[in-house]
Amino acid sequence: MKRSTLLILTSLLAIAGSLATLLWWAASGAAWFTLQKVLTTQTVVDEFGDKVDKEIWIDKFVPGLLDLAGPIAGALLVVAAIGFWFSRKDLKYTK
Repeated sequence: MKRSTLLILTSLLAIAGSLATLLWWAASGAAWFTLQKVLTTQTVVDEFGDKVDKEIWIDKFVPGLLDLAGPIAGALLVVAAIGFWFSRKDLKYTK
């Protein structure tokens, strides 16, 4: 396999990885910052029979865009750009 073909294939895989990272972030909750716990509200019945809303923190990992998914996607796009840049030297254009 030629060097330029390998670099272009690597660049395309890096772009696909970047898009997959952003899709993972969107599917996981699309938070701006990484969350370790999520606040949920549950309706419970107290000792007097009244329904009371109780807020409970649940351990759940939600990736953030600005501190996790964004830098990963950006680094993969930089790798793709470098791969495309270096592959252009090996390509021969014919008229």
